[in-house]
Amino acid sequence: MSAENEKRTVEVRGVPEGVDEELLQLYFANKRRSGGGPLVSVEKNGDHAFLVFEEAEVAARVLSKEQHVVYNAEITVRRPVLKDQRRLLLCGLQPNTCMELVELYVENVMEVDVDEYTLTPLLGRDALLVYLHQPLATDFFSLSSKISKKPLEGSRLTLEQIEQTDSVLVENLHPGLSVRLLTLHFEGSQPVDLKVKEVVMLSESTARVTFVHPEAVEHVLKHPHILNDATLTVSPYHVFNQPSACQAQSDPSLSCVSVSSDDGPESEVDILDSVQQQASPLTVDSIEIRSSQQTALATVNSNMRSIDIVGRAMADVTEVMPDTHSVDITIQDSVKLQLFQLSTLPQDIHQTHPNVNTQVVDDTVHLTGPDKQELQRLKTTIVDLLAGMAQSTSTLDVEMAKFLENDDVREKLLQTFSQLGITAIYTVLDKVIVVTALSQEMATQGCVSLTSQLCTICIPVQKEYECMLYSEEWAAFLRTLGLCSARVSEDGASVDLWTLKRLEDEKRSKVTEFLLTPIEQEKFIGMEPGMLKYVQMYFHQLMAEMNQVVILPIDGKELCGLRIQGLAGHCQNAQELLQSMVSSVCTKTLTINQSGVARFLVESEGTGILNEMRAKFQICISLDKIHWAPLQSQDIFEAAWKLLSHINFQKAASARTAASLSSALTDNGDLDKGSQEEDDEDLYTAGDTGDPEEGMMLDEASAGPSSLKVSPGATGLQEQEQMSLAIQNSLFSTAEDEELQLVLELSRQEGSYISYAMSTQHSMPRCLSTLLEDMRAADVALVKVYAGFSSDLIRADIALKKKVSLRQVEETMEQKGLTDMSDFHRQAVQVIKRKHAVEIRVQGNMLTVSGFKDFVTEALPDVRLLLQRVSSRRHEDELLSNIQWARQDPATAAMTPYEPDTIVFLENTWRMKEKEVAILLNGQPHIVDLVKMEDYNVASKKSLTVARTAISDLDVDVEACLRMTPERSLLANLPEVSRIDENSEEFQEVVKNFYGSIKGYHSKIRIVKVEKLGNRLLCSQYKLKKASLYKSGVHNEVERTLYHGTSESSVKDIYLHGFNRSFCGKNATVYGQGVYFALNSALSVADQYSPPNADGHKFVFVAKVLTGDFTLGCSSMKAAPLKESADIPLRYDSVTDNLSKPTMFVIFNDTQAYPEYLITCQNIPR
Repeated sequence: MSAENEKRTVEVRGVPEGVDEELLQLYFANKRRSGGGPLVSVEKNGDHAFLVFEEAEVAARVLSKEQHVVYNAEITVRRPVLKDQRRLLLCGLQPNTCMELVELYVENVMEVDVDEYTLTPLLGRDALLVYLHQPLATDFFSLSSKISKKPLEGSRLTLEQIEQTDSVLVENLHPGLSVRLLTLHFEGSQPVDLKVKEVVMLSESTARVTFVHPEAVEHVLKHPHILNDATLTVSPYHVFNQPSACQAQSDPSLSCVSVSSDDGPESEVDILDSVQQQASPLTVDSIEIRSSQQTALATVNSNMRSIDIVGRAMADVTEVMPDTHSVDITIQDSVKLQLFQLSTLPQDIHQTHPNVNTQVVDDTVHLTGPDKQELQRLKTTIVDLLAGMAQSTSTLDVEMAKFLENDDVREKLLQTFSQLGITAIYTVLDKVIVVTALSQEMATQGCVSLTSQLCTICIPVQKEYECMLYSEEWAAFLRTLGLCSARVSEDGASVDLWTLKRLEDEKRSKVTEFLLTPIEQEKFIGMEPGMLKYVQMYFHQLMAEMNQVVILPIDGKELCGLRIQGLAGHCQNAQELLQSMVSSVCTKTLTINQSGVARFLVESEGTGILNEMRAKFQICISLDKIHWAPLQSQDIFEAAWKLLSHINFQKAASARTAASLSSALTDNGDLDKGSQEEDDEDLYTAGDTGDPEEGMMLDEASAGPSSLKVSPGATGLQEQEQMSLAIQNSLFSTAEDEELQLVLELSRQEGSYISYAMSTQHSMPRCLSTLLEDMRAADVALVKVYAGFSSDLIRADIALKKKVSLRQVEETMEQKGLTDMSDFHRQAVQVIKRKHAVEIRVQGNMLTVSGFKDFVTEALPDVRLLLQRVSSRRHEDELLSNIQWARQDPATAAMTPYEPDTIVFLENTWRMKEKEVAILLNGQPHIVDLVKMEDYNVASKKSLTVARTAISDLDVDVEACLRMTPERSLLANLPEVSRIDENSEEFQEVVKNFYGSIKGYHSKIRIVKVEKLGNRLLCSQYKLKKASLYKSGVHNEVERTLYHGTSESSVKDIYLHGFNRSFCGKNATVYGQGVYFALNSALSVADQYSPPNADGHKFVFVAKVLTGDFTLGCSSMKAAPLKESADIPLRYDSVTDNLSKPTMFVIFNDTQAYPEYLITCQNIPR
């Protein structure tokens, strides 16, 4: 048996006669009753059985359970004893059977060749030892059954397994050989370490050697052994192959007694020489049952295993003084060892020989004293006592024998023996009771006394009380009854009790009282709601027939299942039956991914399909994990506006955001007044531009309020205006940012800043993340199916998915300007998807609506309305060229125009005839009253006058406007790109610096070309910023030439608009959320920062960077920190990774870097 199979195997003993393998399997497969689980096999042989579980943990759980009751009888479980896979006993042979005939029989039945086995006859037995040179390959039980069916010379043979031995029998020893020398031979003469546990001298020429590890036996048998010029005969040690000389002595249990003294080998004697040849009532058969006796006696007075005869327990032998002698007597029979301890001899030795110390450790009696002859006499006395021990047997029925094995019964009977002056112990071997005593007379008296105290009672049980005999309370009652065993008859009409005399009336009255006392009980079987529905649908007739109990279905959010009420026995029977029914139901969760499938299954058509499947396959379908709720707002444009209501108009707001707001407010007829949340992201750097030629899927990434994506064609302002806004952004001061952020945080804690200013309560718009979660939930259906057979689950899965797929349709529409949709229109698409549970894909100028037919038909009117508004949307540049919104400057009283995106927002809100609007302006909450024309700052609690004027009515100072903002026509300012000649000095200088800091990449990177960039607008911004730094008195080096690696998709944006912070975080934000530059080109050419394109080209910018005064950066920085030593609040110009030896710099102002060259390079293939 392998180690893994050994862990999964359990031996069952004491199996009642009426229990078959099927009942055992049902019991041990029930986790609640036995702690067990799935079984691989069950093999029963008489009252023994072997179980093999699928998992070792299950077997361990069964073994750990204190009590197992099957068929109202208690059984015991244990680990199986390992069997020898090479040695088998062939029993039942005729004495005169020819050996050649036996060999032919073995070869034929066992299917082995003549050189694959060895036969060894056993003297005095009708058996042969079959030694297989290789472990048994076939199943033992099959082979044993095969042999039992094939007799030999009219005799029916049996095959028995032998327990694996850890000992060898050593013969032909030299007389006078010491135990120590024999131990050294086996431990030191072999090439491997063989640890000897014990050496017992059986005679002068024979010994038993026991090893610590049983595996050592096979190794020892493979090698020859020569000791003191004598060739030793070594064979496996078993009870049946003990030397005949030992068997001929008086007592088999004493035939192997080792005696040692401190005088060395010369004083070793065979204790058998001192035993008189006398007849003993014990026969050789007692050897065969010795192991069973030891097992049965393991529970008897366990505290007597190691008793110090003089009154104190000791773990080690007392230290022997130089003038002290010692004698050791080993008693292998545990029963006789127990009797020796119970006898008065140890006390007598202590009283009559006070100089002798007597100890019992394990199976050895240690005698120590100053007089060697005295010790020899005491040794003879002990041996005489052991030799005089005798046995008496009596046969009882199985149940009575099991009753005697109970600990409390054993303790009571041993007390009775003591009161009668009988020193005896009894053991139970199947139906045989063996009483062992100090003499034959005591054994006979003890056997008679034991059998005379036993009695059997039969108590009839009325039919209405039979259910109590199968309840858990009955088993618990029997455990408390004491000195009693019980068994219910097969028909349940009576209970048989086994107890001691003079206790029968007490036990009968207690059992009768228990049966007559009604025990009301309540059981609960928990289950899922779908399972409960299935049980009610298909098991209702069976539950109706359980009229002895009340079964109530409980279907609640926290508690779901069946509640059973009634008498204890009926409740338990009903619970077990219903539990087995529930466990037989097959379940499966079907996952269906289809646009709008959740809505489809909960509406009429889907419900009809599910009902049809329920009737066809006799299944139950649970939709508890399907979530669908209609959209509260039916106006798609109103809902889309709510998704875009959290806008922060910063000092240089993005022209794209203005475009989105303009389109939203122009198209929408109802402005939501919900409170605004500050957008932590700079809208000028809020998003990347996408390619309008690529297919565009409106997914979650395009729907987030902080990541609204618009294609380049959707930008309403001209590129000149974007650059103008960038210049203004670079020139604004940020000294008040922290103070404003504190004010805004305070207003958040106190409540909505709008309600704080206007004393009105505004509700928050529905979160965009909730919308996206609802959309995902609508497209996935988790359907739990319950069926009686697994085949029905498979058929239901195929049928449901087929019916869903057949109802899918697709509609495609074309509309110009789809690639130029604003964020507002994109959010409207998301709302349509959520409202109608459909899928919408936009690719170029084509829009496709797909999903269930009815849902697509419902969605088409909203889609057409959206397309109509997309085609008729107005551009922001037209609005800005005609209308201006301005507010009064508190310092000069002059009217200062709002930013372009703010103008678009206010103008469209005014056109919708709103009375007021809440916005975030420059990071501060404002309320603009469109009736009184006032701008109220919630943070400062100050109001400014607001004016709306048509530009045609203004007396415009053209020169002043030109001074205030850059020229609108920037055709002349488009970046100029020129490739540098490779033979020029400029090219050589750029390449020299590039390779000078490339480090390990020098032989891995090849330059393809170097281009010089000429963007006059970016150059002007950079020079202004540079002059500003010089003016502020920067202490460090103001300007550095650094490198910036990027992807192909970002190259165009950088040389058009400069280093935009929108790319912050693409690769890393370890030292701040800004733009990163490397001192060495080696960092920039890494694939992480400059990934190759499809042609393998990589792109690295050579930039002039204004690093100025710098400090150490950290990942949470959105701006350079304030200087602690400055008299006025000034910020550092940049941050770095290392103050003493910087390798990279991070800037937070886009005008602090100017792209001078673009190096296109590629990896050199190996």
